[in-house]
Amino acid sequence: MICLAKYALVVTALFSLYLPSNLLAADRIPTSILKSDRTPNPEEKNLIQSYGNQWSSLLVSEDDRQVAEAKRKLIEPFRSDPSTFFLNEYRNTLRIALRQAFEGQRDIIRINIMIISAGLKDSSDVSLYLMALKDPHPAVRYWAAKTLNSSAAAEAADPQQKELLTALSEAVKLENIELVTQQLMLALAQLTIQDAAPQILLSLNERIPVH
Repeated sequence: MICLAKYALVVTALFSLYLPSNLLAADRIPTSILKSDRTPNPEEKNLIQSYGNQWSSLLVSEDDRQVAEAKRKLIEPFRSDPSTFFLNEYRNTLRIALRQAFEGQRDIIRINIMIISAGLKDSSDVSLYLMALKDPHPAVRYWAAKTLNSSAAAEAADPQQKELLTALSEAVKLENIELVTQQLMLALAQLTIQDAAPQILLSLNERIPVH
């Protein structure tokens, strides 16, 4: 039995040498890091970055199954109600990777990126949402608006809220899918800058010509 166990370990080790490096990503982030009440130390940051970078690299795969698996792994930490300290580092890791992966990619990739973004609720950089609100696919627009219909819009800085106000107002005018429009209007309602309230009323008036 001991010999068989040693043999199995050797085979597993040899097999792993032939796996693509992006399939050797950490399978999970330890709960101690997800729930930590302090800023991650260098070793923990390295693990978070390694996890995020390796799984995000699979998002642009030509294999739809790998794209789906990458999305599943990248949203997995959200299920544990992670701490703000973890989320801040995770957002820093994924922000550029998701934005770069989004541009010029297939529908399934862009949709999954926006689903991940909905979990991140990153209010420090709204450029991805601005692109997604103009996307030709309604599911991408829906997830962009749904993300903004959360803390992402309300917590954005005033200059970014002004950009979002312009983008959301224009999106409401052009949108022809009611489910997306609902999320766009709810996202507008999350904005806290002074110009938001008049624009919400204007958008409502444009959509209800007789009242």
